[in-house]
Amino acid sequence: MKERMLRHDYVRNISEQLAEMKSINIIEKYVMEVQESEDNLTTCWIIEKKEKKQTEKEKMICPYSEGELINYNDALYSPNTGLAYSKMDGFILLNKQDAIFIGKKDD
Repeated sequence: MKERMLRHDYVRNISEQLAEMKSINIIEKYVMEVQESEDNLTTCWIIEKKEKKQTEKEKMICPYSEGELINYNDALYSPNTGLAYSKMDGFILLNKQDAIFIGKKDD
């Protein structure tokens, strides 16, 4: 089995690799409830960057229009499309399927 994993370039020793990284903190590690195989448990790690650099120059763009997004406390808004992208616990849900149509502002 080990030879097969090496031959197919499987990801191995994830816990050890993450523990060695000096740029992240491991917040939590857990085994998922839904498993495809009892012999190969699906595991999830929640990690956090130690240094979070954010500058005023950084701009986020809409995945639909590629126009600049306006930053609000709880969302990023695209004036080109009328879509809002939610923020949750410091994460931005910047996926097309997570967008919420709230309407365009009339000029």
